[in-house]
Order: sequence, then structure tokens, then C-alpha cells
Amino acid sequence: MIPSGWWTTQGAPLLKRLARAAGRADGVRRTLFIRHLDDHPEVLLASVVTDAKARGLDNVCVFFSHVAEPELLRLALTHAPVSGVGTKDCFPGTALPEELRDDPRVGRYWEPGGWCIPASATHIYFVGPWRLLTWAMLLETTRSGTASLRCRVATSWAPIPLSLIRAGRDLARASGLAALPRRARAAIQLTADARRIVACMRREAAVVTATLFIRHLDNVPEILVASALDDAKSRGLERITLFFSHLAESGMLREVLKKDGIASTGVKDAVVDSLLPADLAADRRVGRYWEPGGWILPEPAEHVYFVGPWRLITSDMLREALRRDVSTLRVRVATS
Repeated sequence: MIPSGWWTTQGAPLLKRLARAAGRADGVRRTLFIRHLDDHPEVLLASVVTDAKARGLDNVCVFFSHVAEPELLRLALTHAPVSGVGTKDCFPGTALPEELRDDPRVGRYWEPGGWCIPASATHIYFVGPWRLLTWAMLLETTRSGTASLRCRVATSWAPIPLSLIRAGRDLARASGLAALPRRARAAIQLTADARRIVACMRREAAVVTATLFIRHLDNVPEILVASALDDAKSRGLERITLFFSHLAESGMLREVLKKDGIASTGVKDAVVDSLLPADLAADRRVGRYWEPGGWILPEPAEHVYFVGPWRLITSDMLREALRRDVSTLRVRVATS
């Protein structure tokens, strides 16, 4: 039994604290994933400039994780604290205009997670989903001597602890941990059997290195379309959904919908105002994907092939696939 007077002395204050906590949690839920901002890079550029000025930072690099228009890059370089910019690009080639590709102030980012940082970048603002930052990118940042790296979390620019990453790297070197793999390989080579094992492992490693991150395939969707159809045919799947994680030409989407074996398709789009032409926007066979990780699946969507980096798949997208009773969802890893 609850003692007399408990609600007055303890219960009521507890309820007030719970109400305040619930209000804060709702605020986090509403602001942590403000996806529509990713479709307005000019708003984020202004936010970077304002934040940099407030911190008194110079030699700032504004690095976009998406394909930024040349006009946006030129505009960014006109701001006082900005000495460098970066944009998503293809690899190993480049889609940048000639005057920008030769500009040392312009860096490049490519999937599935690598970048070339401008030499003048002392403070980097990564304008894109924070989850796109990879360990390889962080190590490259520490090697380049960058003083600070910030990315957007909710409505704030949160710092990445580069000092801790540098300290961990230096500790590994000083303690000899970095040399352990090399010493282990030398020890394994003591016997003939071990040498054969090492040779086999090296062959497998070479295959992984050559196939796991075939980045250039993401720039030739025609090859991936044919590959998805061949894979579906080998599995006995008659009608599939071919979903592109990147912006695709309207003509290409129409051609894809005409192909035998394809029931529906999907494409990267803006979350608020669709970039699709009217006929495709009204077509229930065309779904939409937007960063940092949401989609509307088309109808029908039974066997889905996601033509894009596997790491773009989020828990929200998986929940939507389950809600729509998708039978199978496949992504490309290496050449499979």
C-alpha cells in the first residue's frame, strides 16, 4: 500500500521530472534526423559560415557528401572564412569542370568512403550524413594535419575527436602494436605448411582487394542493371524491383520499366519537392529514396535489388521493407 502523503511529497515531483524527460526525448526525436536539410545545401553552407565565424575559424573547408553544383562550390569559396571546398565525385576519373578539377582548393569525396582533402583545409565541415564518415576518411584527416573536423548531428556541428584518434594511432606505433601483423607473418613462415597457408591467404586477400570495393561500377548503372537481371534469372525470380540509390536520368527509368523481368523501379529524389517529371512522379511503379536513409517502395515490391553501396541501407529502410512484406532484399557486396 502507498503511504499516506506519498503523492504530495514524492509522487508529484517524480511525475513532473518524468514529464520534463519525455519532453526532452520528443525534442531529440524531432531534431536528430532533420532529413529535409540535406536537400538544401545552401542552408547548410550558411550554417557552416555562421558557425565558423562564431568560433573564429579561418581556412575552413566545406565538404559536401553529395554532387554539388559548380555554382555552389564557387559561391562557397567567396565567403571570408572558406579557403577550400569538396564535393562527391566519381573514381578514378572525375566529373568536375576543368577549372575546378585543377583548382587545389577543391577536394573530392567518393563512395564507399574515401576523400582527397585540399591542402589549405585546416578546419573541415562535412556537409552530409555523419554516418558516411569512414575509418579510412578519419585516418586520412589525421595524416593531412587537419586541426578539426565537424559534422552535423541534429541542428549542431559536432566535433570529431581527432586528438583521440591521433593519440590512439601514436600509441599503437609506440607500443609496437602496429608491427604485430608483420611479426606474426614472419613467425608463420617458419614451416613449409605455414608458408602454404600464407600463400593461400595472400591469394584470397588479393581477390578481396580487387573486388570488394569496385567503386567504378557505381558510375556505370547499365552494368549493374544487367547484373541484377542475370542474378534474378539464375534464382528463378520473374519480376524484380530495381532501386537506384543515386540520381538517374528520367529516360533511363522509363527504359528500365520496359525491360522484361522488371516490375518496378526506384530512384534517389528530394524528400519534399520531387525532382521527377510528372509522369514518373505519378507512376506507382516508381519509388523514391532520399538521404540520410529513407525510401518509399514502389508497387509492386516483392524482390528488391538495391543498386548502390550496401552501407546506405538503414534500419528505417529495413523496417519499411518489412512493413511492405518484401520477400527478398539484395545489395551488392564485391561482385555478388
